[in-house]
Amino acid sequence: MSNDTPVIRRRVRLVPPRDDTVAQAGVDAEAVGYCRPPTHSRFKQGQSGNPRGRPKGSRSLAAIIQDELSTKATVRDGGRERRLAKRQIVARRLVNSAVGGDLKSIDKLVKLDEGPLHQRGHRRAGADAMPASVEVTEGDRDILAEFMAMARDALGAGATYEQ
Repeated sequence: MSNDTPVIRRRVRLVPPRDDTVAQAGVDAEAVGYCRPPTHSRFKQGQSGNPRGRPKGSRSLAAIIQDELSTKATVRDGGRERRLAKRQIVARRLVNSAVGGDLKSIDKLVKLDEGPLHQRGHRRAGADAMPASVEVTEGDRDILAEFMAMARDALGAGATYEQ
């Protein structure tokens, strides 16, 4: 037999009574137990639980690193000295070592190019810069047909292309 009325369940949290209600009820105000630490170890009125805490004006590691990357340093470039942001110097060295064949630099550069740069809205000059629609001319169709014929020959007689 099913009941169409929904069952409402509530969670009840047992909270010890406040001091003023304890005094009215005639219960000992010095009682120690759950949620009632001894009075000598309770926080005093207006006192924080973490008095030394985080100092005002303290900065996160990320903020400190961002500031350091924004400062300028002098670099010798082609026999002359230039002042560049440290962020730009790091990027140059990463790209130059990747071009030199360092596999770790190449991997890092590819990950940076695919990940955080695209998430922040930076645009690449590659596929993103192409127009949304491209007009295919008759000459383009001839080239594509010739390519498809070569691909069919290379793959064998059973290869088909569906458009």
